[in-house]
Amino acid sequence: MLFQLLVTAVLIKVNLAVNCCINQGSEGSCGDVGSGCEWLHDNDPILVGSIQCVTPSWAACERDASACKPPPPPGAPPPVPKECVFDTCTNSADIINVAFIIDESGSVGKTNYLISLDFIKNMVAHDINDNSRISMLSYSSESNMDRVYRFSDSQHDQKQGALAALAQERTNYNGGMTATATALREAIAEFTTPGVDISDGRNVLILMTDGHPNQGGDPCDEKDKLDALGIEVYIAGVSSGFSKADVECLVESDSDIIAIPSFESKLFWIIESKLRQVVCPIVFKDAQDLFGSIVHPFMQYQYISSNIMVWLCLAVFVAICVIYYKREKICTSSNDKYQPGFEDDEV
Repeated sequence: MLFQLLVTAVLIKVNLAVNCCINQGSEGSCGDVGSGCEWLHDNDPILVGSIQCVTPSWAACERDASACKPPPPPGAPPPVPKECVFDTCTNSADIINVAFIIDESGSVGKTNYLISLDFIKNMVAHDINDNSRISMLSYSSESNMDRVYRFSDSQHDQKQGALAALAQERTNYNGGMTATATALREAIAEFTTPGVDISDGRNVLILMTDGHPNQGGDPCDEKDKLDALGIEVYIAGVSSGFSKADVECLVESDSDIIAIPSFESKLFWIIESKLRQVVCPIVFKDAQDLFGSIVHPFMQYQYISSNIMVWLCLAVFVAICVIYYKREKICTSSNDKYQPGFEDDEV
């Protein structure tokens, strides 16, 4: 038991040491990274969305333009902006049943709806592995529940089938009211479709909405059904009209709600960076597997002794010290202005 506790503590410390600023969700973990990160308090005028742990160079530039990277010299062509995308998720073999619920009510509008679809497209293409299953439902009024894609569709190539369905959906914006509770009921039914066995995967539901539910009942009434099926709920709230109070009952903690102030592609990267940790969980798991592969032979042949324990813990401690010492080089590639979610270079 003591050994398990030691390994768990070590893994948590490694996770804090190697993760860069954007992944730190508390002031304490932000400070643990060291001088490479700065915590923005709730009343800080440069705070954008829910990201509070940022690089000092970005914060300095936001507060004083003279600290920013200088513009290119006269006559030089402007840099070509590149889309900020993640590498394709290939290091996780976990099966996850991911259901997207996408708000297409009148307050969203067609332009913003297309930006929402682009966000879903990025997640499907880069953040969900080939073993997982995908379901997508767009919604507005109670009479407009548009089943874009089902778990039962394209069983042999879920990702390509989902991407093709998203391409077709781009010409199908309808508008209307915001029947969030009805959409939740439709999504819950998808997890229990007769003849479709998804029992071997983890159930995740991602709700994207920009406003107040105003039709179809109270979303909170669906919480018990979600819990009964073991469905983890994450909410992406977009724009100043998003009502956290109406849907926070669906999640386990406030950290499961990611809010951004507007429909801007660069801001959606903030949501994607957090949800990727849910649907492509590789950082902590890979480290856990590594330690497991080291310890398992000793456990199997009962060679764990007090001396081996001491040397093993010492080796892990040295590795952590090296990673912590190199943390700034790991997290910061240059002294230029940098903020995850606003970077021009590819991630």
